Amino acid sequence: MSPVSVEEAVERAKKVKLVIIDVHGVMTDETVWYSEDGSIRLRPFSHRDGLGTYMLDWGGIETAWLTRVSKTAQLRAKELKIKRYIENPRKIEALEQLEQELGLADEEIGYIGDDYIDLLVMRRVGFVAAPADAVEEVKEAAHYVTAVSSGKGVVREVARFILKAQGKWEAIQQRVMEMGY
Repeated sequence: MSPVSVEEAVERAKKVKLVIIDVHGVMTDETVWYSEDGSIRLRPFSHRDGLGTYMLDWGGIETAWLTRVSKTAQLRAKELKIKRYIENPRKIEALEQLEQELGLADEEIGYIGDDYIDLLVMRRVGFVAAPADAVEEVKEAAHYVTAVSSGKGVVREVARFILKAQGKWEAIQQRVMEMGY
């Protein structure tokens, strides 16, 4: 994929009905903390990304979290009541499963990824975003690169971009303010 204009990115974002989010490296900064005895493994998640997933949902855009087996991601997804949580390192398989299940075409799917393993899916879907600290090839494949790095609100920034493109941002922003977020 070659770099696209802002106008083309907006046109692509207008068609998005599902956003697939690669959890590690997008919602986390890939840092893993261990307790002294190794019995506890922690990964930080940003509240901004939690709100970003809600905002997409409120705008009528489905989300799916895609990751390898991860207890911390499971816990965060459960807390946020994520309906589509998929643990499958074969990302193309997961994409095809979601397309079939939801009756969506490639151009109706957005994807947020950060690393080489994401490139196959990124080259296939309609709208692609990457965090500021993604690997260079991923940023080159993206239609939108966030100003923030992994684990710092990437999902919320991408949600804002998509919802603005679809003319839904003002209503979502109003809803957030009314809720006191």
